[in-house]
This record gives sequence, C-alpha cells and structure tokens, in this order.
Amino acid sequence: MQTQNNKPLENRELNAAESLELIGRMIENTHNRMERQAGLPFLLWGYLTVLFTAAIYLLIATTHDGRWNCLWFGLPVCGWLGTYLLLRRPTAEGSVTTFVDRVIGQIWLVLGIVAFVVMTLTIATRLNPPILFLIVLLMSIGCALSGLVCRFTPFVVSGFVGIALSPLFLFGFAPAWHVALFVAAFITLMIVPGHILCYRSNRSASQHHV
Repeated sequence: MQTQNNKPLENRELNAAESLELIGRMIENTHNRMERQAGLPFLLWGYLTVLFTAAIYLLIATTHDGRWNCLWFGLPVCGWLGTYLLLRRPTAEGSVTTFVDRVIGQIWLVLGIVAFVVMTLTIATRLNPPILFLIVLLMSIGCALSGLVCRFTPFVVSGFVGIALSPLFLFGFAPAWHVALFVAAFITLMIVPGHILCYRSNRSASQHHV
C-alpha cells in the first residue's frame, strides 16, 4: 500500500492526529472484541472460583483438615485450560492482536502470577497473609485497569466495587462471612460483567443478522 508521497505506509511517520486516530481504532477494536469474546472467560473464571471456594470451605468445615486447601491449585489449571479452549475458537475477524490487547494480556499475566505466588506461599509455608484480601484486590485492580485501558464501563465499575469491598477481609469476621464476601466479590467482578458482555454480544449478533 502506497501513500501520496510514494512511501510505504509502514515506513511513514504518523503525525499527531493520525497517531491519535490509530490509538482510538486499536482501543475500539479491543472494546468490540471484548464484547464478543470476554464474556465467556469471565463467566468461566467467576463460576469456577465460586465453585472451588464453596467446595473447599465445606470440605474443611466438615473434616477439619486444612490439606483440602491444596485443591486451590486446581483452579488456575482449570481456568487457564478452559480459557485457552474458549479463545482458540476461530472468529470472523481472525486472530489479529493489537497493542492494547497485549497490554491487557500482560496486566492479567502479571497479576495472575502474583496471585498464584501469594496462594502458593500461603499453602506451602506457615506465613498467614490476608490472602482473600490480596486476591480480591489484585483481581479488582486487573478489572479496573482493563476497563480503563479499553474504555469499557462494566470492567471499570466492577473493578472499583471490588477494590471498595476488599478491605472488609481485614476485619475479624467469622470464616463463613469471609467466604460469603469472597463469593460476592467474584460475582461482582466476574459473573455480572460476564453476563453483561454475553448479552451485548448476543444482541449485537442478532442485529447484524437482521
């Protein structure tokens, strides 16, 4: 593709207006792709987290054996495998990845690694950090940053609501209340935005077929 100055487009320096327009297009593309693709992974991680939380709490409460906490290692395995299977499905627009997509992916990669390290240290050592507070805070930050980067309101709202709820885990409530708060936080962070995204995606698809 040639420009009016007979220079290849990829070698021509963009002016300020063109740069802003390019950034806007990348954000809009990511925004649209998130509406179509992010709903199911959010629902997957949200429901898996709620399921693992309830199951592990009930097992520990009935057996009084803290070794059931090792089941938490199954959550990232199931989540990453499920996400891979969901996102590898072909789409009409192919597998184009923009700079904004990579930024959001790296945000979640870093936060996911930190959360995994915190969980591992808590289970494998005698350290007793406020793990529920840290996990909810990290996931909330990830949602808020993702929403701010791609200008996606459901992520921003759920992220800041999660950040506001996270300090509640620092209070000395009974374990059952902490578990209930943890479940409520992930319903707010993952499940509600996931259903919103799926609804928007289905509505957009039905409008295109009209």
